[in-house]
Amino acid sequence: MRQTLILLCLLVFITDGCKKNNPVNPVILENPVGTWELFSDYIGDSTYLSSEYPCLKFSEIIVNQDSTCITKFLGDSSCYVLRTPSLSISIGTPGLDLTGIWHQAGDSLFLRDSLGAFAGLLSAVNGTEQLTFFTSSTNGAQNFTNIAIFTK
Repeated sequence: MRQTLILLCLLVFITDGCKKNNPVNPVILENPVGTWELFSDYIGDSTYLSSEYPCLKFSEIIVNQDSTCITKFLGDSSCYVLRTPSLSISIGTPGLDLTGIWHQAGDSLFLRDSLGAFAGLLSAVNGTEQLTFFTSSTNGAQNFTNIAIFTK
């Protein structure tokens, strides 16, 4: 009897210690329609912020109510975030407006245009709506990770 009581107390103690906190429900943006400006771009091992490179905001994604979208760059010239004799990184091509289509599934936004299909993650961070794209690319023998964050 005493062993059963000790075992029960031990079991209650263990299960009570394993209770999980209530999970925080993520905010799923119900309406991605609107104009999204590039806020930051992580390329390789460097992060470029629109506060340092205001021309990043010239890169926009316009998500329309009719399930169409437009990706455009509003600048008169490309936005160079790095320019050396051996390497230059620019974001945006003036005059290159790409039209496409989009659909939403939960917190994912899927875009398709003439360059391909892209999946973005919709979220709200500190009250700011964000659309984040994770892509990778290859330049010669180097692979690059790209994380582009757009805000509305």
